[in-house]
Amino acid sequence: MNEKKIFSYINFAIKAGNIVYGIDNLKATKKPVYCVVLCKSATKNLIDTAKNYCIKQNVPYIATTDSTIDDYMHTKNCKVVGITNKDISQQIIYLNSIEE
Repeated sequence: MNEKKIFSYINFAIKAGNIVYGIDNLKATKKPVYCVVLCKSATKNLIDTAKNYCIKQNVPYIATTDSTIDDYMHTKNCKVVGITNKDISQQIIYLNSIEE
């Protein structure tokens, strides 16, 4: 998968204020989440928790394979983000599906 394109859409979501950082904030948010992005360096427990959240909420998720979320977003210790913009989420899911 070409993660640079996916992370450019994540940066659009950041600029638009349509992103939720972290699993706790993801569970607590009142906004609808349309896509979840997991970092390749996330722990097994976090991955299981995020996958369970996605199954319960019927939200698609993708996992990075080449780089970490921190590399592109210039954050520290961010392992999961949720996208709350439907159009950006659809584009991220589309990019993930065509490049696998």
